[in-house]
Amino acid sequence: TCSTPDIIVGTGQFAFDGRWNTSSGFDGGAPDACAPIPDAGAPMQDYFLRWTATSSGDYEIVACFSTTSFNGQSVSVYDGAGCSATCMLNVRGCEFNITNASGGDSYLLQVGHFYSGENLGPQGTVTITPLSQIAANDNCAAPEPISGTGTFAIGGGTTSYFSGGNPAQCGAMPPGDVFFAWTPLVTGDYAFDKCPSSMGAMGIYEGSDCDAVCIGEGVVDHCGIQPRRVLRNAQAGTTYLLQVPGSSGFNPTFQIDL
Repeated sequence: TCSTPDIIVGTGQFAFDGRWNTSSGFDGGAPDACAPIPDAGAPMQDYFLRWTATSSGDYEIVACFSTTSFNGQSVSVYDGAGCSATCMLNVRGCEFNITNASGGDSYLLQVGHFYSGENLGPQGTVTITPLSQIAANDNCAAPEPISGTGTFAIGGGTTSYFSGGNPAQCGAMPPGDVFFAWTPLVTGDYAFDKCPSSMGAMGIYEGSDCDAVCIGEGVVDHCGIQPRRVLRNAQAGTTYLLQVPGSSGFNPTFQIDL
C-alpha cells in the first residue's frame, strides 16, 4: 500500500513482485492526473515503491513488468514519501523522467495496469539511471534520424521493453536499447552489422516513433560471424524505426549495407 512501499535508494535496478496484489484505489487526490485513463480510476493491482535520490540531477526511470502486455502498464508518480504524497504525472507505459531532483528528495511510484481482464498484478524491475549517462536516442519517442547506408555510432541506453504492440514477434528486447529513425534512399534489400561487439536481437518497425508497428526481429551479424539481419524490399523514402542494443564504453558502430 501507499503506507508501506518498498524502499529503494539511489541508482541501479530493483526488483518488485505484486502478482497477488489487490487494487488500492490510491490516486494522490488527483483522479484525472494520476489515472491511466481519465475518469477510469487509479491503476489496478498496484504496487508501491518509495525512491529517494542520493544526489541532485535528472533521472530516467524504467518501471516495466512482465505479467501484463506493454500497452496495459501504468506508472503514477507522486511527490512525497507516503499516502500524503501529491500527484506529479501518470505514464501509460513504463518509462519516464524525473528532472531537477535534489539529493534526499523522495518520490512514491505506483505501478499497476488498466486492463480489467488481467489476473495477475505487476512483477518486474525498476531501473534508475542518471540522464547524463544515457544516449539521447534511448527512447522510442526520440530516435536518432539517419538515412541511406554507412556506419553510425551507438551510445548506451536502458532497456525499454518496447515491442511495437507485438511482443510475440518483436518481444526479444535488446539490452540497453537505443533507437534510430532510418530512411533508405534506394529501394532494396539491406543488411545490418554491429562491431566490435555482438549485436544480439534487433527490432525493425515501420514508422518513426513509439507508434511504429513491428515488421521483424532477429539476430544480426557479429563482424561476419553470424548470419546478417536483412530487411528485404525496404522502400526508399519510408521511415523505419530500428531498435538496436546499446553499448556504453565500447564505442561500437552500427553498419547498414545495401
